[in-house]
This record gives sequence, structure tokens and C-alpha cells, in this order.
Amino acid sequence: MADSKPKEKTYGALVASLLQDVGYRAKLDLDEEIIRSSAGGYNIIIFPRMDASFPKFGNVQFRCSVVREGTNVELEHVNRYNRNLRFCKMYLDDDRDIIIESDFFFDALSEDASQRLESIMLLVEGSISELKQTIASSFEMAASTDKSAGGRSVEDDVSAAGQ
Repeated sequence: MADSKPKEKTYGALVASLLQDVGYRAKLDLDEEIIRSSAGGYNIIIFPRMDASFPKFGNVQFRCSVVREGTNVELEHVNRYNRNLRFCKMYLDDDRDIIIESDFFFDALSEDASQRLESIMLLVEGSISELKQTIASSFEMAASTDKSAGGRSVEDDVSAAGQ
């Protein structure tokens, strides 16, 4: 006889469902116990966890990685980002790719879980927006450094081509 009890959702499935409820794509990867989604135009991975020691306290980690190749992001940009943001940290991994991570306590079983997740996602979206600005400013800084070192800028090349 088949078990007639309804299957209990895993914590990851519950978080994925809540993400979908607040308007995000959320694909649960059961093998890795992660959720794949996107925010601010970038792919993100969410690591939902329940703490066995404190069953009422779940947490979620959001991670976004960007291949550094093709950007001018250096350690000084990473440090500036980290000074400006409180709930998110940026670092360069072993391949020197750009990683941003945010960790939050999150009880997916609470009555206000959807509202709390929306607030968390606003912080994640803001962190990704700051990442975009950091990458853009890395190009501006590189261009001004090249110019001050006597290098040619794109504007110089365009002007020379027009003569």
C-alpha cells in the first residue's frame, strides 16, 4: 500500500517556491541542493540551509560570479565595493573571477516569509547594481590611468582617424 501522507517539501523547495511567488525564476537543483535564478541581469545561485542545531533558523546565501576577463576590476575596486556595502561582500576567486556573496538568516516557514524574501532580494538586486557600477568604474579608472601615463584613449584614436 502506498504511503498516503503528503510529501514534505525540502527547505530548498520551500525557498524556491517563495522566490517564484515574489516574481523570480527559481530552478531547484536537488543533486547540489541549490537554487539557480537571476537578479539584476546576472545569474545567481542560492544556497538554502537549515541549521540542525536551531531548526527554527534557516539561512540563505546568494552568490553571483562574473568572469573577470574583459573587465579591469582589481583589488582596489573590490576593497571599495566592500567598504560601501554592508550586506554583501566581493572577492576574487582562485581564477581571479569576481564573486559577490550575501548571507541572510531566513525562516521560510514564517508567516511573513514572502515579504522578508522580497526585502532580501532588494538587497541582492542593489548589490548586483553596485557590481555593475564597479565594473563600469574599473574601465573609467583604467582609461584615465592610461591617459595620465601618456597612453592613447579611444577618443584620441577616434580624433586621429577623423584627421
